[in-house]
Amino acid sequence: LQGSRLPPVQGRVGCALALGGGRVYVHGGRSAERLEEELLAFNGALGVWSAVGQRGPGPGKLSSHVAVWHRGRLWLHGGQRGNVCSGLLW
Repeated sequence: LQGSRLPPVQGRVGCALALGGGRVYVHGGRSAERLEEELLAFNGALGVWSAVGQRGPGPGKLSSHVAVWHRGRLWLHGGQRGNVCSGLLW
């Protein structure tokens, strides 16, 4: 799905957000219906949202976690799945 055109991201709370490589990355959070797990990138120069593929298992559905872009890589840490808190780093 990488590079596909997607509609704007649905409103959500508790998502992780990072800026890097000319894009804004959004992961997870809670929408009106459910806990989300998708990783999306917004390319401001093109005005396009894209689904981002990942290598290997990812963090899955999370909210209230953090994201940072460092040395060309996106890192995610912590968060919650329901009432369970995570201390993992992806």
